[in-house]
Amino acid sequence: MRCVDWVSTGVLSLCLAGCGASRDDESAASGQGANGGSSGQSGAGGTGGSSGAGNAGSGGSGNGGSGGAPTCQRPVTFSTVVVDRPEPFDVVIVADHSGSISWSRDSLSNGLKSLLASIHGQAARFFVLTPTQYDITSEPAKAVGYAPLVVYRDPVTDIPYEHAVTRYVETCTDATGASLDCALRREYESDGLRYRGVWEFVMPEPIAAVTPDMDDAAIAAEQAKIADGILSLGVQGAQQEQPICTLSRYVAQARELLPENAVFVVISDEDDKSTPDQCLASYSWLEDYEGDGNTPCETNCELYRFEAVYIEPITSVNYTCVPVDDNGVRHPENAYTGSTTGGLNPTCTPGTTADCDEYSSGVAVSSCGENHVAEDCRVDCSGGSGYTCYLERPNDGIDLCTTSFVEGGVTYQNFAEYCAAVYGDSPFKDCRSQGYTAGGTPIYRGTETITQVVDVQTLPEMVTAFKAQAATVFGADSYFVETIQHDASFDCELGTGQDYGATLRTLASSDADVFPLCHDYEPALERVRGFARTLVKSEFAIVLAEDEELGGLVVTDRNGNERALAVTDYSYDPASGVLRVVPGALTPQDESLELEILHECELR
Repeated sequence: MRCVDWVSTGVLSLCLAGCGASRDDESAASGQGANGGSSGQSGAGGTGGSSGAGNAGSGGSGNGGSGGAPTCQRPVTFSTVVVDRPEPFDVVIVADHSGSISWSRDSLSNGLKSLLASIHGQAARFFVLTPTQYDITSEPAKAVGYAPLVVYRDPVTDIPYEHAVTRYVETCTDATGASLDCALRREYESDGLRYRGVWEFVMPEPIAAVTPDMDDAAIAAEQAKIADGILSLGVQGAQQEQPICTLSRYVAQARELLPENAVFVVISDEDDKSTPDQCLASYSWLEDYEGDGNTPCETNCELYRFEAVYIEPITSVNYTCVPVDDNGVRHPENAYTGSTTGGLNPTCTPGTTADCDEYSSGVAVSSCGENHVAEDCRVDCSGGSGYTCYLERPNDGIDLCTTSFVEGGVTYQNFAEYCAAVYGDSPFKDCRSQGYTAGGTPIYRGTETITQVVDVQTLPEMVTAFKAQAATVFGADSYFVETIQHDASFDCELGTGQDYGATLRTLASSDADVFPLCHDYEPALERVRGFARTLVKSEFAIVLAEDEELGGLVVTDRNGNERALAVTDYSYDPASGVLRVVPGALTPQDESLELEILHECELR
């Protein structure tokens, strides 16, 4: 019997493993003996090498020599598989930049520089966002009564916040759709005003970006940009930190604006204690036409209206709001007084004052708002509210204010008596009459709408909604969130104005993705490296015949360097025809795999 050489067009074919031969085969081959050694060079009377690359020998790769029993070798072919470029990804850092921040910008900057070097060969962008939502552009954002909708200034310095993630844009039109100047909003109210304001998400340019073809000099330039981008944040951020709102705005962008893969890194020395109604998307005041009302007139009027008012006692909660900075320090020098109507209270006596009870104190605290404390709270009673009683007549021949009249079969001494009987309150004062002509005056009714970014009631629900949206946009395995924060399980000491991030911990993808703020950030960035490695292709469609098996893998990187993979670094599934390489065994710099395919011996 003899070993038959197996040759395929364009592919090198060798005999490597022996399959057995008889002495008759040996003598037939003795005329072309092999030299034996590992190189498989032909010679006379050799004994056959053990691993050469010649034309078969008795244990080598020659045709067999007379120095030993011939063996049949297994043919082998080599096939090259291209390793595709890894999928690109974005690293989105939401970094606290308030006055109390204690995280190390140097540590983050240096860690990111190292990260850039380690992912050389991949495409990645690095962005820095802040938990500050609103800046000076939100100044015109006011509700009915012109109360501010959001906080956009520091309560102590009165300086607008910087590096906010939104820009407020307002538009105004009249009932016909014609544009109006929103600065004159008050003048247009009740005349069909349609006011809309939107907080547009402002996605900054990346502070650094790497591409697969960058050389070392280009990578170094991007590393320098990272340091500059981190240091440029400053400390003029909002005291009310809202990183969850920032992330919710990010994933709400149009899909074409988002990457295929994303890493979110949240860095903060305070927990997110905001509420969903502080994360606003838009505001509108829309006045719709409801018909024509009556037009006042002086003579020959079509009808006359008699009116009188009842003034009820009303309470107001008065207090002093004292700003508190991000380190918990009160600033009474910047305090201001506030007053909130407490509601109707017929039992109080106008002109009296009382200390605030629990409910009134809560009103004061809520009215002062975040980063303030309410002091000197009191409840004042006054006669400042009421309602109007009116009756229409076809003429003003009888002055109902001072003369008796009949209405509904009942005689009243005057209009005040009529109103007291109808409403059960007394006294009604300031009786007067006014003539009107029917129609001619358009009446508009306004509707106010405040829209949140996430339509939920609680912050934990916002966390759940963000994760669900991110999983929908990216896929559950194509994003993750890690937090660098204070936590009771870490040995970091809390400073003034800092606290444990109980809610931030739930934002992280897992407990393993929560890292201490006071330690080096290398472990956190190693997690990012690990994610980047998962984006390197590790599965390849390979079809092997039944008589073939995988003998080895050699990796060639983009610089031409080769290395063999250990057998534990890969596996082949014949059923699915998939070659799987252990994640991390291939790098972003790898270009191809050379497969050594062993064939079954052919005996003749």
